[in-house]
Amino acid sequence: MKKSFVIGLMLLTTSFAQADIKIAIVDMQKVVQSSSAGKKAKATLEEEFNKKKKELEKKEAELKKMNDDIEKKKAVMSEDALQKRHQEFQGEMMKYRELVNKSQGEIQKRQSELAAPIMEKISKVLDRMMKEKAYDLILENNPGILRSVSSMNISDEVLKEIEKEK
Repeated sequence: MKKSFVIGLMLLTTSFAQADIKIAIVDMQKVVQSSSAGKKAKATLEEEFNKKKKELEKKEAELKKMNDDIEKKKAVMSEDALQKRHQEFQGEMMKYRELVNKSQGEIQKRQSELAAPIMEKISKVLDRMMKEKAYDLILENNPGILRSVSSMNISDEVLKEIEKEK
């Protein structure tokens, strides 16, 4: 897919070689991570993640204690009591796994919520820059772009513009 995109881009730029095509490249990850809004979002996300992590670690410790207790007492427990304790443990393990999955989903959702306004701001800046600087094409720097002239990279300029828009 990436290879066909690069080949298509090469054909496009070759076929328009006579025309002045102005192309720019933006490292979106760099712009997001370097922006003040991106840094704030990252700090917020890390704080929320750490709270979830502590909650999960507490539950994990409870499960370990429960399992250790079963192992210590299994020699003196009746078969029925042991089976009941194993079922309780399995039920708690299922709840723990559900909690882990739910927490992961919540963190991913929160990451998207925090990133959305930043991406919207970047999009507006790119639209404005595209008009003002007469770019025909702005690409995101990704593994599909094998090489580019550094003058094509407008990441720092985009970062400055989004910082102005506070």
